[in-house]
Amino acid sequence: ADFTVMVGNIDRSWGSAQVRAFFEKSFGDVVHVGLSLDYRQLIQAVHTTRALKDRHNDLLLYLVQVVGAAHEGDAEGPAKQKALAKVTTAREAVMKSMRKLEEHDRHIKGLMRARYRCTGYAFVTFDKLLTAQAVKKSFHRGGGKMASYLRILGGGLTVHPAPEPHDVIWENLQCSPREVLVRQVVSCVILFVLCMLGTVILWLTNALLIWDYEQAAFQWVKDSQTASFFAGIGIWLLSVLLIVIGHLVLIISVIVMANVLERPH
Repeated sequence: ADFTVMVGNIDRSWGSAQVRAFFEKSFGDVVHVGLSLDYRQLIQAVHTTRALKDRHNDLLLYLVQVVGAAHEGDAEGPAKQKALAKVTTAREAVMKSMRKLEEHDRHIKGLMRARYRCTGYAFVTFDKLLTAQAVKKSFHRGGGKMASYLRILGGGLTVHPAPEPHDVIWENLQCSPREVLVRQVVSCVILFVLCMLGTVILWLTNALLIWDYEQAAFQWVKDSQTASFFAGIGIWLLSVLLIVIGHLVLIISVIVMANVLERPH
């Protein structure tokens, strides 16, 4: 990893040859260039395949269980008919799952035949440690005129130490740093609005309780057959329910924003 750097903001029309030529001309010999391609759809399709296969295996196991139970039951009778109906339903579910797997497999093959553009990132490995260190230093923000010159020459390239492969969310690399920032800002704005909504709910709940205490707004409840104690408990439970709903909305929104809207690298 010390010999490798992660290069960002590459022109999306570039290939590995252009990246190699730029760094060999400016610094030294390059051993390998790993160009990150926009495989987001393909990666997501592979994840979907795993889920479909797990579901299909579960259905197969269930089919085996119901077939075994049907053979162990009585030869005739309502119980036998019910067991056979379960076998028929399980077999149809397995066949439906198989057709869905085959259709998804054709979709993945189509994605694999497609041509993909560069995401704007590449991993460049040099033959010498000193060369890699020189590249990192030259592209550092405090590198002075040389850094500015290289950024202009390289189309605004950025260089960082290469992370471990398992630390990179590969399907998100097609998003530029600007797009990542915009998505994060939009997500924060939505969460801020939800927080304000939760604050308003809490304020209204407390205001309702204070108003009831001062104005006896719910006196008709307290004067009824139900004791005032139970009326107070009901009002308190209502306020707690509103608080819980507000927190649940916020928690679910954080999870949704992180998985749907934001694109961290």
